[in-house]
Amino acid sequence: MRFNYESLESPQNFNFAVLQEFLPKSRKFSYTVIDEKGKIHEFTESVDAALSRRMRVGDTVPVYRKTFVSFGRKEIMSKLKNNSRPFNPLNALSNLVMSGILFSTFACFVSLCGMLFIKSKK
Repeated sequence: MRFNYESLESPQNFNFAVLQEFLPKSRKFSYTVIDEKGKIHEFTESVDAALSRRMRVGDTVPVYRKTFVSFGRKEIMSKLKNNSRPFNPLNALSNLVMSGILFSTFACFVSLCGMLFIKSKK
């Protein structure tokens, strides 16, 4: 996947997208890209500070879009042009792991409180 992302910036992959949403605290933009068949795909990408100041929701922005085959399925990959923020494929995975750890800690705390409550009733 990293190879596909690094080889994305070529003139044949140039396209345009429409910005849909902006998350200001994390500086993430959601944008939609249309593939060769006319199907709409949505992407969310973190952007650097300079680029986030120039872009507004509803703008048409230049992107690089590439279609590739992975495990027999056609996948589409996209990147905003002039975005200097590095690609981090583990960002979503780390967020998922942290959510799981927090949920497990909360569940243990609730079950422990429940057991103490039951013992105090006896």
